Amino acid sequence: MTATRLWERTKDYVFALGELQAFANGTNVARSATVTALDSIESGPLVEEEPRGRLQQPRPLEDIALTPVQLAQRHEWEADLKQLTARRQKVFDSLVPAETKADAVTGGVPT
Repeated sequence: MTATRLWERTKDYVFALGELQAFANGTNVARSATVTALDSIESGPLVEEEPRGRLQQPRPLEDIALTPVQLAQRHEWEADLKQLTARRQKVFDSLVPAETKADAVTGGVPT
C-alpha cells in the first residue's frame, strides 16, 4: 500500500492503518508480510512489543475472505448508504434558508 494523500494533524501529516488484509486463494497473505515505512511514530494504542505494531483491539479481524454472496450484500448496502446519504443531504439543504446558504458562500459579505 502506498499512501498518496495524508491527514494533516498538528503541523505534520500522518497516515494511520490499523490492519490490512490481502487474500490470495482464500488465504490472508498479509498476515506473514513484512511491513516497512519511511518513518513512523510508535505511540498511542500500538503495542510496542509486537514487531508489526498490531493494534490493541477487542478482537482481531478474521482471516477469511468474503463469499460472493457476502460481497454482493456489501455492495448492495454500500449503494443503499449512498442513496440515503444523498437523501439526507437533500432534506438538510431544504431546511437551510437560502440567505444562510448565500452567507456561507460570500462569508457574510453582501454581494
